Amino acid sequence: MTCSCSGLLSLENFEAHMIKAAHRQQRRLQFFDRTGPGPDHPVFSNCLESRYLKALWARVF
Repeated sequence: MTCSCSGLLSLENFEAHMIKAAHRQQRRLQFFDRTGPGPDHPVFSNCLESRYLKALWARVF
């Protein structure tokens, strides 16, 4: 599991960075889930940066 709390990094870019880092080490990732904030942390339509919490669940090969 790896997490990010940056509002400037999208989930897609976060995943791409994790893949690139794994590949540099001749490793591969098997993703199980992509999650974000719980219901107690809403995302506001006028501030998509409030979607800053993100988590990737993966196995390293």
